[in-house]
Amino acid sequence: MRSQETFNFYSHLAGMAAAAVGTLFLVMRAADSHSLLIPALVYGLSTVFLFLASSLYHAFKQQENEVSFWRRMDRFAIFVMIAGSYTPVCYLFLPEQWRVPMIAVQWGLVGFGVLTQIFFPRAPRVLFALIYLTMGWLVVLPLNAMLHAMTPVQQHLLFLGGAAFTLGALFYALKKPLMLPGVFSFHELFHVMVLIGAGCHYAMIYNALAMLPGAS
Repeated sequence: MRSQETFNFYSHLAGMAAAAVGTLFLVMRAADSHSLLIPALVYGLSTVFLFLASSLYHAFKQQENEVSFWRRMDRFAIFVMIAGSYTPVCYLFLPEQWRVPMIAVQWGLVGFGVLTQIFFPRAPRVLFALIYLTMGWLVVLPLNAMLHAMTPVQQHLLFLGGAAFTLGALFYALKKPLMLPGVFSFHELFHVMVLIGAGCHYAMIYNALAMLPGAS
């Protein structure tokens, strides 16, 4: 395994382990809330899926831009993770008139992204990056309502995570910066940004669950 792939594999394998443990804590936090238990579980499992698919893709990767099972699963998992992240956020911070449409649109875009990957697996990576960014930044539509329901800490975590994911998507789409080719480059930086973004948004969701009435 090349040094780059070794980093990519182990970085997201560590992310998967952290996400699995984090999911247990989220489920325990949400266990007393029938309306939040399933969204928390969806979020946690979608994050585990993302890091698992990514680490396995890099473990079995043979060449750049290959059309393999694990590369497709890697891209599928990104779509699922974005929508999975929206699911508890919508339940925690949005009124019903926003919650249902946002969740429906997000999971609809998952279907669109998956079909695009199935029928156009060699489509430019810029296309997939644009779909990721569109899904991520749909948050601007109900942003005022969402921010009104958040504490300052939660707001900062939301924007920090969004900034990390956005930078990562740009590095991925533009294939820059090259930095140390063969050792640490744009793709490795993309992995780091995903880990940072996921960590920020996990902290935001956990913090919100911990502040619910009756939370111990």
